[in-house]
Amino acid sequence: MPKDIQYTLDKGFNNYLTKPIHVQEFLTILSETLNNTINQNIPDHKILSTGPHGEEAVSAKTLRLSLKELKKIKKKKYRAAIAMHYTGSDWSRSQLEGMQTTFEKMGIEVVAVTNAEFKWKKQVADIESILAKNPDILVSIPVDPELTASVYQKAAQAGVKLVFMDNTPNGLQHGKDYVSIVSADNYGNGIESANIMAEKLDRKGKVGIIYHDADFFATKQRTEAFEKTIKEKYPDIQIVDRRGITDSNDGEKVASAMIAEHQDLNGIFVVWDVPAEGALRATRTAKKSNLVITTMDLGMNVALEIAQDGPIKGLGAQLPYQQGVAEAILAGYGLLGKQAPPYVAVPSLKVMKENVIDAWQLVYHEDAPDIIQSVAKSRSAREKGEQQDESIDRRR
Repeated sequence: MPKDIQYTLDKGFNNYLTKPIHVQEFLTILSETLNNTINQNIPDHKILSTGPHGEEAVSAKTLRLSLKELKKIKKKKYRAAIAMHYTGSDWSRSQLEGMQTTFEKMGIEVVAVTNAEFKWKKQVADIESILAKNPDILVSIPVDPELTASVYQKAAQAGVKLVFMDNTPNGLQHGKDYVSIVSADNYGNGIESANIMAEKLDRKGKVGIIYHDADFFATKQRTEAFEKTIKEKYPDIQIVDRRGITDSNDGEKVASAMIAEHQDLNGIFVVWDVPAEGALRATRTAKKSNLVITTMDLGMNVALEIAQDGPIKGLGAQLPYQQGVAEAILAGYGLLGKQAPPYVAVPSLKVMKENVIDAWQLVYHEDAPDIIQSVAKSRSAREKGEQQDESIDRRR
């Protein structure tokens, strides 16, 4: 009866069927129910970051679109575009996958995905081209919050629903010009990276920092958290050098100079994984195999290095797939006129050799590549054998 249907829906049920059951109707209802866009696999960790304007973080786990809201969105056949700062990283690819998969569930067509290659002029041109396609939604990460502001303002004035990753252009207002910002818990990830560094150095030594020398909110938070954690929690660890990069390919050059100047250096924090790979090459060239590197973002190469217990000992990982899902859901909020929080974040994730396989599955929504699994299992078997040998020696 209608009153019974409403009663169950009010109690939290997602959907219903009435007898007699028709197979096609059943399959349709089942598909709609299973394709709810809520991602349940986000850890319930406390989020430590605040937004670029001091906003309190709301967990992405709280975002919801009901089946009724999904149906409403699907009927409109909306169009979305994604303007990235860079698409050549595992982080970018995973975030795009999360967005595109969720937009597909929402019946939203993705009409453009652009790569600014970290160049603000190219990003402005990309967005101008996107606006010519008349999208309803634009999800983007600004390369430069000042120099790209005017083109985002143009999009907002055209009625495009804007959702930002990690940062906002200067002068745009939440609720008026854009729906929300979505980020990782960059501050929390910086803390995790600092704690791993301290653990691997037995809480003493000399470290250097390779930071992002740009007006980029997310990377600033990572570095700030690392530095503050080292200074406040680990007084016997001294930060002896800080060097900035503007290009992700400069990690090797900067790390080499740092190692050359500080022969007694024990560790290097690198602000994300691609320049960390360069720092790794620098340590090998300098034959500093005992130097500890920690970083952010679980890319393929750093994951492999962590799995085999190389110089990169661990990192604070973002959850880019879940971040992409959150961005798509918030775009739905904008289309529905549903109130959205100004700043949404996904929690931090500590990754070391002991959990790198499980972490990969959570971060990328897929099993770790065979080579990482093989290396991790081989290392685990070797360590187990070494422990057994030590136990035998003690008994002897």
